[in-house]
Amino acid sequence: MRPDILNRSAIAAVLLFLALILGGCSVSKTLPATTATPEAISSWSASDCRKARKTIVHTARGRVGCPYRSAGKGPAAFDCSGLTAYAYKAAGISLKPASSQQFAQGKKVGKKALKPGDLVFFGGSRDTKTVSHVGIVVSCNRGNGSFTFIHAANSGVELQKSSSQYYQKRYLGARRILPR
Repeated sequence: MRPDILNRSAIAAVLLFLALILGGCSVSKTLPATTATPEAISSWSASDCRKARKTIVHTARGRVGCPYRSAGKGPAAFDCSGLTAYAYKAAGISLKPASSQQFAQGKKVGKKALKPGDLVFFGGSRDTKTVSHVGIVVSCNRGNGSFTFIHAANSGVELQKSSSQYYQKRYLGARRILPR
């Protein structure tokens, strides 16, 4: 084999390897060109809502491991409301930029009625009664109201259980953005 062909093959292999390794958080999915407000999706069918829930959860799960960044809107780094807005945008839904604003969107829902894709809200470490954090439900136990959620914590995007003492004490409520 000629040396110049060998070099090109080696370079191509190294570049492919680097692209696969470094791809992780820096690769973003193609997002819809337009997004609807929560009010505009009220006419979506149950099937549309199921698909949207799957897209929201899948998108958020795909960001697990990405770093936290204050005011981060993705795709490489997030704050909590940036992650929720990013995941909902992948499903064609526009959320307001701050967790306190997102808490005013959609409908209030109890813990025992949660579904994957619902938003859960928490107070802060100093003021546990004011919304300062949001996550996305990925699974729930309707029998006891426990749930697992994805959120952007200071340590990065991660899965967390509602049974964690830290989040149990700070839980403020949940909102359902999708109508069904």
